Amino acid sequence: MDVVQIKTCYVIEDSEDEIFLTRLLFDRQNVALEIQHFFEFDTFYATVVNSTEEDLRSSLTIVDLNLKVSNGNEAVATLKSLKDGTERLVGICSGSEDPADKADAKAAGADFFVSKPLNLDAITRIASAIEALEVRQGDAGETSLWRRLER
Repeated sequence: MDVVQIKTCYVIEDSEDEIFLTRLLFDRQNVALEIQHFFEFDTFYATVVNSTEEDLRSSLTIVDLNLKVSNGNEAVATLKSLKDGTERLVGICSGSEDPADKADAKAAGADFFVSKPLNLDAITRIASAIEALEVRQGDAGETSLWRRLER
């Protein structure tokens, strides 16, 4: 079984404050994920619709539930409907812990649902929700996310 490091975390979030906080927390908690931020789903979609297989396997996509321009669940359903949708790890992040929001995210095809803020604890919860993911500690104290691939 092959294992690859998740290197990129695509975050679709329309709040500058939330993305600032996420970057700050990842940096302070030594989370080894490069954040690529998009304010709108349409911009993200145009960028990654033709992702390489390597990018699909080594990235994680987190969508805010309540985007101003589009709905996070609709964004998840769109990504999961692509021909490579089963390879793509995508989920919802929200300030809400409402069970109905979690059920709606699951119905849309989300691999996970986590509450804000996005930090080391959230990454650990994402790994707990997806059997193929694991969190590892590096020698320098950094925390990384790894994905086991089926052959």
